[in-house]
Order: sequence, then structure tokens, then C-alpha cells
Amino acid sequence: MKLFWFFLYNCLFYPLVFVGYFILALVSPKVKDGFFSRFSSISTLKNYFKDTRKSDVYWFHAASLGEFMQLLPIIDILKKRKPGAINLVSFFSPSGYNNCESDSIDLKIYLPFDFIWSVYSALNIVKPKKLIFVSYDIWPNMLWTAKRKGVKTNIFSVGFRVGTNKLFHPIRSFYFSLFSSFDAVYTNSDGDKLIAEQLLGENTEVSIEALGNPRFDTVYRKSKKVAPLVIKKSTGDVKTLVLGSTHNEDDRIILEPVIRLLDEYPDLRLVCVPHEVTEARVSKYQKLFSKNNISATVFNQDDVGLIPDDRVIIIAVIGLLSDIYRAAGVAYIGGGFSSGIHNVMEPAAASMPVIFGPNFKQFSEARELIDSGGGFSISSGSEFKKICADLLTRPEKFQTASGSAFSVIEKNIGASEKIFSAVFGDLK
Repeated sequence: MKLFWFFLYNCLFYPLVFVGYFILALVSPKVKDGFFSRFSSISTLKNYFKDTRKSDVYWFHAASLGEFMQLLPIIDILKKRKPGAINLVSFFSPSGYNNCESDSIDLKIYLPFDFIWSVYSALNIVKPKKLIFVSYDIWPNMLWTAKRKGVKTNIFSVGFRVGTNKLFHPIRSFYFSLFSSFDAVYTNSDGDKLIAEQLLGENTEVSIEALGNPRFDTVYRKSKKVAPLVIKKSTGDVKTLVLGSTHNEDDRIILEPVIRLLDEYPDLRLVCVPHEVTEARVSKYQKLFSKNNISATVFNQDDVGLIPDDRVIIIAVIGLLSDIYRAAGVAYIGGGFSSGIHNVMEPAAASMPVIFGPNFKQFSEARELIDSGGGFSISSGSEFKKICADLLTRPEKFQTASGSAFSVIEKNIGASEKIFSAVFGDLK
């Protein structure tokens, strides 16, 4: 059956993906950056490895910045314990490639196109000791070819959506052909492990373990760092509501209730941090607040120490959100009414109650937050307003939710060492 999927993928599916990717690159600057940069990935590898043949190479692949944050503690440990090894990190998305920062990366590239000849060329140049995928961004030819060439392949931080279609035929057969090609699969939770076992069957030779999500370690470590606050901390009766990484779909649900909350609670402060900062998005916020006689300040400076102490702030620069959480009270995290929620761990690590939309079920950390009482899922603007009002006006509920959110982070730290030991137990 694997041969069937190999031919279908290479003769039909991936060529269609490539054409669609090319068309998107013609109309989207973000997609264009990732698409055309891939044409130089092979030459980048050739130039780097022409004089580098004696060290062990570990190739890690992360889709985007979020997955890189899961990878970061692993490569940090590897660089400390085997400083001579080469850590090669590939990305699919420009948000990962352009924003990853770590001295533990020796070389970063965009993942080469998943054509057979591109993959063979890349693997022949790099000759990795291991190929390690993070979370979900599995490219079939890269995985299948590495397997045929005898390269050890692992994937960690694997999570499955509740009711995942990966267990239903015929799509199950395709995912079986992928996951059965790994030497080991490390999941986020016992529930994810159970789904992986169902997918692969009882007789699988693939090692399956639930080792946790190392991103908990990343956000916990960051929350403990002493750094200057970028915005005045919420104190006393003053609470700050952060709308973090919001999409247009979120705005349609929550902005009207936000206006009402600002009218009803004079001490409420608001910080808007859209997922993609564009002039059109910032202008939309400005017009909305102006229409409702609310003064809003746009912050678009690089000097983070100058964020004003105004009641409503629109953040028009990237990279400040995790620092803003440290001084805020309640967070709404975007994406839950479209592609899926963004990072709920960072606000939880800052002891913030976290609110998000209904598309969260593939994220075990979101489910844990709800179960603990530190997270709240909404499906309407009225639900959003009610939860915010309760947290703003009932100090005991706010404190309980705040502590519960942080407890989810605390109880999940330690995955990095477990994953490192499992993946690199044979390290010499």
C-alpha cells in the first residue's frame, strides 16, 4: 500500500501542491518569500557542507516559529552536550525562518521542495545521522527517502485532534504509510499516544512513547527570566485585557463585546496585538475605536521601553506579545474561529486566565487549561463578554483561574530532557 501512496503522491498530489503553492506565491508576499527561497536551499547546503564532513549532522525540521519553540530546548541541550555536532534546522514558513534566534543553530534553510530528486540531493549532501521532525509538518518524500537510505527518523511533540480523521479510511492508510516510516514517535500526551497506537496497529515496530511537549519548558524558562516590563503592570482594580494574535474572524466575534466592556468598566485597559500587522488591520482598529469615542494609541516603535501608559493600545510591531503578557491580567488568544488557536502557553506561564475560540481540540495544552479552570473556550461574543466580566469583577475567580493556568505549565515541565534522552540516548 505504501507503493500506491508513493506513486499517487509523486504523480498527482505533490505536483498539484507545487502548482498551487506557485500561484499563491504570485499574489502573497509572505508565500513568495518561502517559495522562491527554496530554490537556493540545495546550493546553501552544498556551500556549507563542502568543507564540513567530519562532524555528526542532526537535521531538524519545524514548520514555523511555534514548532521551533518546541525544538529550541532540545537543540540547546544537544549543543551543550555535543558541541561539535552540527544542528541543521529547516523551516516551511518564513515566520520560522526569519524569526528563529538561537546560538544552537549551525545552519538554517527552507526545506527543499519535496520532489524526489531534491530530497535525494539534499540527503546526499548532508548525510544526517538523524532526521527529526517536530510535531506535524511531515513531508512524505523526505521521510520515505531517509528511511530507504538508512537514516534514523524520529518525530516528537505529536498531537492529534479529538476525533481525528487520520483514523478513518482511506486517509488512515496514507498516514500509516508515513508514521510507520519513523523509528520512533513521541507524543504530547497519553491520549495522543493511544491514537498513534490505533493508527499503527498492535504489530508495529515503531517505538511510541508519551513524553510531553517541550514548549512548556521554553515558556516556563522565559517566564522566570528577569526582564524590564514593556508596559505598566496591572495593579489593584485596574485590569489589562490583551487580544493576542487575533485574526479577522476573531475580530468579528469579540470586538463589539470589547467596546461594551470598555464602556462598562472604566478601569479596564486594552492591548490589541493582531496576528499579522498590516496598515489595513491597524486602520480598522483605529476607525472602530474612534467611531465609539474611544481614544486609541498606535505603538509602532522599536524601543519597547516607550509603550505608553494609555487605556487602549494597538501594537503595530512584532515580537512584544510574550513580554506584554507579563504585565497583563486576562488574555484572549486568536485563531480559534479560523485555522486554530495560537500559543496559549505564554499567557498561562504569566499566570493569566486564557480565553479562546472553539477550534482548539488538537491542542492538548488548551484542553488541559479548560480542565484546570485556567482556560475558557467561547463560541459567541456574549460568552466572551460574560467570562471577561466575571474575571474582571470577581477577584476570587480571577485568582483561582490565574493560579490554575500557571499550574498547567508547572506540571508539564521536564519534557525536554525526556525527549532528548529518548532521541539521543545513543549519543557518543
